[in-house]
Amino acid sequence: MKYDILDDISPEAMENAIVKMYPSDIDLNEVGNVVLIGHNYNNGTLFSHNEDLKNGDEIIITDKDGDQVTYEVYNKFVTTPSDVNYMVRSTNGKREISLSSCTDDTQNRIIILAREK
Repeated sequence: MKYDILDDISPEAMENAIVKMYPSDIDLNEVGNVVLIGHNYNNGTLFSHNEDLKNGDEIIITDKDGDQVTYEVYNKFVTTPSDVNYMVRSTNGKREISLSSCTDDTQNRIIILAREK
């Protein structure tokens, strides 16, 4: 899949794009953990296929300067909407991304963790 990643966390932005939710002080592909959120529409768009991702899968992020970084999935889990422990964590000087979306039943969140390959 290929989607824009926006800094605008408005409901309108989330309708058609993936949104950078956290943190506000670093950009895509910088050292640290960047949390990206997207809807699970159950129709093949946005994060509808996150449940199919597995350890070792690659995610390529292209930043606004056109630079690409390849990330490798290393963890996937389901958690509650109130759990934000995955957001603020040490990355030991590496670039990481966390993908967050609703589960198919919208009751929980599926979280995908990936680090720079």
